Amino acid sequence: MERTRYLLVLALLLVAGAVPARAGVFDKLKKLFTGGGGGATSQRAAPANLTLATLLAERERLARTSNGSAFLNEPGVCGTEYRAPGSVGAFHPNMTMPSGANASAVRLAVPVCCRGWAPALGFRCEAVCSSGCRNGGECVAPDTCRCPANRTLDLGGNCVATCPGTCLNGVCTGTLTCACHDGFWPDAQGKLCAPLCRPDCVNGNCTAPNVCQCYAGHRKDARGVCQPLCPEGCVNGDCVGERRCACRPGYAKLDREERAHVCVPTCPSGCRNGVCSAPGVCSCDPGYRKNSLDECIPHCPGGCEHGSCTGPDYCTCLTGYTRHPDPARGRHSCVPHCPGGCAHGLCTAPGVCQCNAGYRFDARNTTGGGPCKPDCGSAGCFNGDCTAPGVCTCRKGYKLEGNSTTRCTPHCPRGCANGTCTAPDTCTCKVGYELKAGSCAPRCSLGCTNADCTAPEVCTCKPGHRKDPLDLRGMRCIANCPQGCVNAVCSGPNLCLCNAGFVKDRTVPGGNVCVRRGASG
Repeated sequence: MERTRYLLVLALLLVAGAVPARAGVFDKLKKLFTGGGGGATSQRAAPANLTLATLLAERERLARTSNGSAFLNEPGVCGTEYRAPGSVGAFHPNMTMPSGANASAVRLAVPVCCRGWAPALGFRCEAVCSSGCRNGGECVAPDTCRCPANRTLDLGGNCVATCPGTCLNGVCTGTLTCACHDGFWPDAQGKLCAPLCRPDCVNGNCTAPNVCQCYAGHRKDARGVCQPLCPEGCVNGDCVGERRCACRPGYAKLDREERAHVCVPTCPSGCRNGVCSAPGVCSCDPGYRKNSLDECIPHCPGGCEHGSCTGPDYCTCLTGYTRHPDPARGRHSCVPHCPGGCAHGLCTAPGVCQCNAGYRFDARNTTGGGPCKPDCGSAGCFNGDCTAPGVCTCRKGYKLEGNSTTRCTPHCPRGCANGTCTAPDTCTCKVGYELKAGSCAPRCSLGCTNADCTAPEVCTCKPGHRKDPLDLRGMRCIANCPQGCVNAVCSGPNLCLCNAGFVKDRTVPGGNVCVRRGASG
């Protein structure tokens, strides 16, 4: 449609003489009708004999075939009418009637403008604003002005400068900035006015001039400054929010949540065996003290002989040493250790036992708590044990000999007459004696008849007996009848046995006289 409109207007301008006729103008128009020069090819081809009359007729035909709606899509157009070229009025004030054949029959289609719209150059309708649109405004609809960017209509219909937003609490100037009222100040772009609080409204909102409303979790102090609310305070820190403490340099929070308001000193190098009492300052615990590296190490006031101080006044002994047996010294004193003990001696070095006086070293000794055993002299302790220096304890069946304290001899409880006690309860008889019932008795090799062997080879007649005169060796004793036996034999001490055929004479005292049987008496 735009192409058709352009052609018609151009043709009218040519007819009216508004555009000088130049060679090739009609050719260009012909190309536009035929779609030449890159235009669309869907347009109807122009008549072969293109003249002014045929051009005007073609314009008329186009207007009619569109049912009078050629301008209806234009703003402010309510219809189409046909006028002679000289009566198009404001659509083209300088257009006159063409000359030539059929010129009076030429009619042009022109738009009929709606109410509030007026004809304008170019066969179009434009909106009418009765009061005009000043300061760069554009009438875009009847009595409707549109202002350029950054301007707006005031109540008088004028385009005036505007500020983004509402310019609350201020006046918008021609420079598109807000001139703030007293007690307000502009933002960085100068387009908004905000309340001004002196001093600044830290931790709050300035809701009106010099009116500061604290954030939640904050309250005003005596100076009217909003401070974070920390009911428990902030030890070594600053309250930066509701119940939030920020520790000062050199301090850090405790791990325990219930103590979140407490900041404690920190020691970057650590503080083992001590307490970080100030930033970077480590105070040693009791029983510890600083070394050359500023570390807290255990302290043993009494030293740590043969050991190392591993705790307050506590020594860990070196290999081969053990704690002193005295409880008062055992925590900080180590003494040599002899694994087998060193009873009756002094452990002078690990595994080295020096025996006391009266004792001697015997590596084979495994009893008594060490290698030191009592010394009972060069003679030792025969048949006994040296249980103390110079003191023997005799073994069972032995006893100390006389006043000796080191010599034990066999003991025979029943004695050992006529012999020697050579072993416990064992006698060894002398020559001429023999052991009988555990005792040494004289020995009579031929025996003793009615006699006791009272000495080697010596028979002693028993009471009522006497030596047999017929026994030349004196080993036999016979019964003794001192009064003699008449007609009888002495058969026992003072006992006469009558011969055969004889009986005791009872008239004779003593019973040593026998008479023939049948004789008187």
